[in-house]
Amino acid sequence: MANITRFHRKRAIRRKEPDITELDSREREALRVLTVFIRLAETLDRSHTALIQHVRFSCTDQESTHLEIVTRGDYQLELWGMENEKMTFKKKFGKILVFKVIIHPIPQ
Repeated sequence: MANITRFHRKRAIRRKEPDITELDSREREALRVLTVFIRLAETLDRSHTALIQHVRFSCTDQESTHLEIVTRGDYQLELWGMENEKMTFKKKFGKILVFKVIIHPIPQ
């Protein structure tokens, strides 16, 4: 948990990082995967206003993974942040991350 928290920010995990050298290869891989997902989750609440109501991944082909984002209100800050995370996702999973945004209006 501490390593996920430590590496979920912009800094990538280095191979000779003292805190991860004692982990076995399965644990290091889990750390890298979980770190990517925590970064995505945090980016989806970038404005700290809980605009994103639901997300769902789906694989549609060998080259891309689709992420359906259900939101309400102005989600531009979150989407801008997700654009910045595309490269991290591609590096880890070898797939392009494609977004589909569904907007639910805010009840009056």
